[in-house]
Amino acid sequence: MRRTERLKKIKQYMGEHKESEIDGFKSFLDCSESTIRRDVKILVQQGILKEHHGSVELVEQNVNDTFINQRLNENIDKKDKIGKHASKLVSDDAFIYIDAGSTTYHLIKHLHAKNLTVCTNGLNIATELAKRNIDTIIIKGTIKPTTLAVVGEDAIESISNYNFDMAFMGTNGISSKGYSTPDIKEGILKKKVIEKSRQAFILTDASKMNRTTAYIFSERDECRLITEDGEEGGRLK
Repeated sequence: MRRTERLKKIKQYMGEHKESEIDGFKSFLDCSESTIRRDVKILVQQGILKEHHGSVELVEQNVNDTFINQRLNENIDKKDKIGKHASKLVSDDAFIYIDAGSTTYHLIKHLHAKNLTVCTNGLNIATELAKRNIDTIIIKGTIKPTTLAVVGEDAIESISNYNFDMAFMGTNGISSKGYSTPDIKEGILKKKVIEKSRQAFILTDASKMNRTTAYIFSERDECRLITEDGEEGGRLK
């Protein structure tokens, strides 16, 4: 097996497992231990892996936000399932928050509860809610062009005046460290919304699993997780 192929296999394996004993590579690499260690050294020098005593760890790279119009067309079936699951939790007369994002956007078409009031920081979210004649509050602040999210100090101040029955939040990464976003301003706002909500839910598909981005806005047990497979465990505040 050529070195380029071995390096590719190691990177694929580490992308799935994040950590591994160096001996673990023997199961899929047909080469000597000394060759494996030389390959590992190359990936360490490239900043892809971090080596410990007899083991290696994947060095996670921060990801940048992509444009909302692009994300709305990705994993549509999964996001639609997530929206259906989340909508079943919303009762009549509720005051809820819907976070800016592509997965949270798919919640709106499934909302059938009566007398809802929805607060949001997403321009596309607010537009879709208005089309469906749902009472909508959009917070003030600075618009972020890539995600059409309202962020900043004014947004934080706006949220401080509200107490939400439920908040439905998006995320760019889920790991043992918690839920994260690449944008610190968005992360600070998400954290504040969760503080002001009696129940907080993270809506995400499996593509965000085992990923950590720049800013962790919530610990894992602080919110309840909803994926395409339904709701996982969490904490009621």
